[in-house]
Amino acid sequence: MEAATSISASTAMEQTPLLGDITAKPPRQKFVLRPAHISDFPIMAVHSKEAYWLSPVARYLFPGAEAHPEDVVRLMIQGIEKRFVAADSLSLVACVPAQEGRSEKVVGWGQFSRKGSDIGARNFVKSKGWTVRIELWLLSWWFWTYSLVTNAIWPDRITDRQATKSFDEWGRVDDEKYWTSHPERHDRWHAQAVIVSPEFQGKGIGRLLMGHVIEKAEQEMVPIGLTASPHGEKLYEKLGFQKLGDFSQRVADHEGGGIMIWYPDGFQGKRHDAREATEMA
Repeated sequence: MEAATSISASTAMEQTPLLGDITAKPPRQKFVLRPAHISDFPIMAVHSKEAYWLSPVARYLFPGAEAHPEDVVRLMIQGIEKRFVAADSLSLVACVPAQEGRSEKVVGWGQFSRKGSDIGARNFVKSKGWTVRIELWLLSWWFWTYSLVTNAIWPDRITDRQATKSFDEWGRVDDEKYWTSHPERHDRWHAQAVIVSPEFQGKGIGRLLMGHVIEKAEQEMVPIGLTASPHGEKLYEKLGFQKLGDFSQRVADHEGGGIMIWYPDGFQGKRHDAREATEMA
């Protein structure tokens, strides 16, 4: 049970995508996107820890994080692993390409899922092929077993179990309110986590990561959903996202942030409007 709680907690920490650079101009420095590899997970976890270290959500869920930062990285890796092996998951990293005398450097990453059962969702899963899907299934069991053993040897010292339980329930309520109860939003891309290294924020990397998924959503004519922090709300608005509503519960008194959605031009389903926001508030 402790291992399962740890994975849930690490997933909860990353529910709010952080984009420190959505409003930035296109990057002058060359950055490239590629699929994430298992070898990328440690640096992805470090970027995630740096991004969430001082956030109210992190302090609520992980009061022991400051005393045990190594536990934060371990839980972050477990969350990344869990999303990576899902058949509907897309994991990307943004890199500074390798140059003469310098190796490639990962500077940001994103994990997205293709929700729903429409042809776009089915085709995305099929595009991975049976071999890859079987490999991911086997890998999921390896990750689960490894996490179980690791967490038994080195128990989680940072997580508040009751806070995690409450937070997961709040997330379930929000999911029902904004997604499950709206059939027209079932088929969508969903941003699970978007992280940019603090060293490279303000260079358009967040826009690059989100732009890849926006292009896919435009081709498939489906919306994109996400959970935004108070700071992230303004940044996502620059990309055309609109706020569906507030969180069911907050862990701090900060205003702003909430559940957001993006629609492609010509979307045929029911769109969110201001009246709906008022009714749902």
